[in-house]
Amino acid sequence: DGRVRKWYEEKGWTVKGGMSYGCDYVLYRGSPDEYHSEYAVLIADEDDPPTWAFLQNMIRLMEKVQKDLLVCTPTPTSVYDFSATRGIFTETHGKRKLESCFISWL
Repeated sequence: DGRVRKWYEEKGWTVKGGMSYGCDYVLYRGSPDEYHSEYAVLIADEDDPPTWAFLQNMIRLMEKVQKDLLVCTPTPTSVYDFSATRGIFTETHGKRKLESCFISWL
């Protein structure tokens, strides 16, 4: 989904394809030559979300490759994401931070 890629790029992330990790994208804080990708992005359809078993398998894989899994749901008006391994992202005063809660909407 091009909207998801653009949304993360507008937040300052370098976005690359995530096929090697079984996800849609991986996110870098800067140049991939200088930084390890911290996050793997899985785009989830709001009408057909991934199963818990699938998410659990993805989380285990991400632990092995040292990434946090972000499940991202684009809607017609915005993009929502949450960390399946740590919690939910929020944006305050233009800066993104990771909250210490977990959303269980699936």
